[in-house]
Amino acid sequence: AVVLALVPLVASAVHWGVTGVGDRLTPGQARLPAVAVEQANGPLSSRLLLLRPSAAVVDFELTGTEPGELLRDLDRARPDNSDVVDTVAALVGGRQSDESPSRSLAALAVGFVQVVSDGNDELVRRLDSTEGLSRLGREDGATLWKVQPLPGAGAVEAAAAPSRVRLVDASGKLLAAVPTVGPHAAVDQDLRPADVERRLVVAEPPEWAEHVTVRLDGGDLSPVAGAKQPTYLVPASGGHLVIDLAASDPWWRLAQGVLLAFVCFMALPFGNRRSRRSS
Repeated sequence: AVVLALVPLVASAVHWGVTGVGDRLTPGQARLPAVAVEQANGPLSSRLLLLRPSAAVVDFELTGTEPGELLRDLDRARPDNSDVVDTVAALVGGRQSDESPSRSLAALAVGFVQVVSDGNDELVRRLDSTEGLSRLGREDGATLWKVQPLPGAGAVEAAAAPSRVRLVDASGKLLAAVPTVGPHAAVDQDLRPADVERRLVVAEPPEWAEHVTVRLDGGDLSPVAGAKQPTYLVPASGGHLVIDLAASDPWWRLAQGVLLAFVCFMALPFGNRRSRRSS
């Protein structure tokens, strides 16, 4: 039996390392494939799926450009990662699914899969034979595959790699990849007019839609009910699309701001030294 251990959905590609004898912390670059880091920081903002197989367990980590959470951050509900778990289960364990594992990976904006192992285990052989995965090479005890992007509709060319934000037709075929400008699928982009209404799909958990604002020409767009991923109807006329991550726990953040302002106000020295002595 294959057991899956889920780590946070969005992990940072940058970590903190201790230098010298531990007297200070400096930012260090995690040992991730250069091509995956380049794609993650580019306009497609694709992810890397990192697999670490052992005798009875396959640990996996979905890595993107998002910053890691603070150690003492507020408790919050974890997003629904069932799609990620099902996709990894189908990929590493051969579990039957409605679509191929590579298509499911592309829908999650996974552009690369990396396996850390000796290179001769069953998982590596399984990925070599998986349709939609192309082996790029092996280095430092890890094997890397590229994920084939979703197919385009008609004469439309598919993106060079799976993208975090995409425009699709009514059947789900890719029409265009929407460039991102920041973590968590932030977008600030003009959408060209089209002949038909399109759907904007974001490769994020459904809960993502509760924390962002999606606007087209200044008007708010509402997510389509029942969609597996945040989906929005985009009129054929196009327009200027802005996706912005709203602050989580806004009232708590406001209270923190007020408290900080109060502390700064109380710390200000009023009057001069002579006036304080005379009083």
